[in-house]
Amino acid sequence: MNSVISYTFDLLKKFPKHFLLLLLLTLLQASLNILSVMSLAPVTDFLLEKASQEYNAITILLIDLMSLINIKLELIHSFIFFASFTALSGIVAVMVQYAVLKIKYDVLVDLISDALGQFLTTRFSFFSKGDMGTLMNSFQLEMNRVGDSFGEMANLLANILQGMVLILIPFLLAPKLTLIFICITIIFSLPIWYLNKMVYDLGQKNTDTSNRMTGILQESLSAAKIVLSFGRQKDTVTRYRSSFEDHASVSVKYQTLVRSLSLLFFPVGLSAALVAIYVDIQNGTSLSQVVMVLFAFTRLLPVMSIIIQSRANVGGLAPSYEQIQRLKKEALKDQEPTGGTLFKEFQESIEFKNVNFSYTADNYVLKDTNLIIKKGSMHALVGKSGAGKSTIVDIILGLYSQDSGSILIDGKELTSINLNSYREKIGYVPQDTFLFNASIYENLLWSNPKASKDKILEACKLANALDFIDSSSDGLHTVVGDRGVRLSGGQKQRIGLARALVRDPEILILDEATSSLDTESEKLIQKAIDNLIGNLTIIVIAHRLSTIRNATNISYMHFGSVVEEGSYDELSNNQESLLFELIKNQ
Repeated sequence: MNSVISYTFDLLKKFPKHFLLLLLLTLLQASLNILSVMSLAPVTDFLLEKASQEYNAITILLIDLMSLINIKLELIHSFIFFASFTALSGIVAVMVQYAVLKIKYDVLVDLISDALGQFLTTRFSFFSKGDMGTLMNSFQLEMNRVGDSFGEMANLLANILQGMVLILIPFLLAPKLTLIFICITIIFSLPIWYLNKMVYDLGQKNTDTSNRMTGILQESLSAAKIVLSFGRQKDTVTRYRSSFEDHASVSVKYQTLVRSLSLLFFPVGLSAALVAIYVDIQNGTSLSQVVMVLFAFTRLLPVMSIIIQSRANVGGLAPSYEQIQRLKKEALKDQEPTGGTLFKEFQESIEFKNVNFSYTADNYVLKDTNLIIKKGSMHALVGKSGAGKSTIVDIILGLYSQDSGSILIDGKELTSINLNSYREKIGYVPQDTFLFNASIYENLLWSNPKASKDKILEACKLANALDFIDSSSDGLHTVVGDRGVRLSGGQKQRIGLARALVRDPEILILDEATSSLDTESEKLIQKAIDNLIGNLTIIVIAHRLSTIRNATNISYMHFGSVVEEGSYDELSNNQESLLFELIKNQ
């Protein structure tokens, strides 16, 4: 709860105009409510046909004000005043709600943008080690709940202010009666405040079960192909249904409790008001004064009910905000460096010197790894699964930092170079190419928004993708579907290669780009790679050795270390080499 209040004060600094508008509208609404209450005094006096000397002080004041413009105050005027002030109060109430919603969504936009920016400036380990269900839920549901929380916070502030103004009327009209009302209300409301303490715990459980439910849904949809292939649809639905039922059970209790607080408070407050008025009537209070005080209480009670519910909502939604803040702090712990020297051109080599790296303590994936990749070469990394090949690529991309040793780019430590300027010189084609649910053209333009159509067509030609693109019904504007599901594996890889080439990279990284392709698709990719040799530096990870026949240099990795190096011909003709053994087994 303290974290939410702290952030609210930050928001007051960030969005002062929003809160100023809310303040002014709330004051206007409260003033109109006061005027509507005061206008009841002449209504009561006229209906009771009192003598002028028995009129309420407010009635006398209105008569004097109307006489200034030569109009005699009559019952019809009192009705018009009451109806007008009440109607205007309703209009302003709508404007207050608009201001509250404006604050909510402006805060939500700011919060989501800030969180996403924070997450996307952290190292890749934040995503690889994190719980994607919690991340997805944070953006899909918890962020919206946080927006609701700050909308409720604004609502709470507005209604507290209005309540403070509205309580002035009965205090000025009947201070003793008002004090009795407040005391009785506090006594009657003690059980409700006790229930209020349960809201936070239920809010925490609501967030936890929502994380699990969203995680299972995300896994189920991502694994749709394997679920269908294994015929496990029923079990998958049952697992998700069970998690949803757990969430629903907590959510029903949480929402019932939050909504019931205001429903319980209104009759409690009304009872307190009636008791207080009864006591005051026994002391001889005039009927017009009682009517005004009673009406003031009827205006005040809904506001107090809203305050009770808003307070409960804010407390219950606090765990959502705390989760987002926790994730942001975790991301902040391992931020990518944003400074460093701008990388202008790849000139000499990439060098690993005695590099050690582990994902978990004492379980090294790279051990004293030494490696030199020269400019203009095609350098292949081969070896059995788990040898550390993809880890080397991830470190070259700056996704992970070594535990010890040096990574030198043209003789300079990678840590001293501005990462994004360095990555702009790299084209990367992963084993499983991810395409956005957009057109081929949009997917290619994404990697280089400044690329011309001619440049895109050239990249498609180099990647041997132009033929199948031209044969598609919409050509470059063919929509590829989610993750490129409407394309074959070979087509996706060629689009992935074209996307990398659109960047005009100086370094091209191919991480097992042909491992899952058919022979024809492999040949097309291989032909594209061969055409690029000599024009840029190519780093290839390959299990299929046919992909690396033309490699300038091959590094064979074994248990995290480079154990032999040489050209394809040198190693393949050496019967004692590990590459020879690998070729024989294939």
